[in-house]
Amino acid sequence: MGRDEMDISEQVIYTVADVHGEDPTQLPQIEETISSDALNDLFHKDNHPPDTYIAFPYYDV
Repeated sequence: MGRDEMDISEQVIYTVADVHGEDPTQLPQIEETISSDALNDLFHKDNHPPDTYIAFPYYDV
């Protein structure tokens, strides 16, 4: 599965893993920081509000 096909929460995990040179499965659960369901609902590819962003702490990024 390509990143374009992933939910935004999965894209965050894989991007952070790439930045840190880590295996995505070794990162903390994103649920410890933010609801992945809420994040995915807000930034769903068919429902992405224009010019919208969100910031939250996750694995020192």
